[in-house]
Order: sequence, then structure tokens, then C-alpha cells
Amino acid sequence: MDYIIHVASPFHFKVTDYNKDFYEPAIQGTTGILKEAIKEKNVKRVVITSSIAAVVNPPKSDSLAPNDS
Repeated sequence: MDYIIHVASPFHFKVTDYNKDFYEPAIQGTTGILKEAIKEKNVKRVVITSSIAAVVNPPKSDSLAPNDS
């Protein structure tokens, strides 16, 4: 294996907890890939891209809040 390309990150509009919904899975996924890359002696490059969330124009933050009804 010469290259690892990580192109996914959690993203959805039904957010209830930013840490649990976005940050923790993204950090765990990325660090998991990097830890495995270290074990592979032939990896020349690891490419980590952002998620679609970086280019999407999400609805106003009020609409991302959990619905209490």
C-alpha cells in the first residue's frame, strides 16, 4: 500500500450533540487511520480531506437545534 486517502467525515442535519455527532467520530476515524498508517511500512502519503460540511451552506443554526416538541 503506497497511499491512504481518507475522504469521509460524519455529516447530517439532525444534530443533537455536536461532540457525539461530528467531532468524536471524525477524530476517532482520522486518528484510527493514522495509527494504522504508521504500522504499514510502505505508506508514502496519507491524504485527509474535509467533509461535504465544509462547502455546504447549512440552514440557520436554529433549525439544527433539537426539537423539544
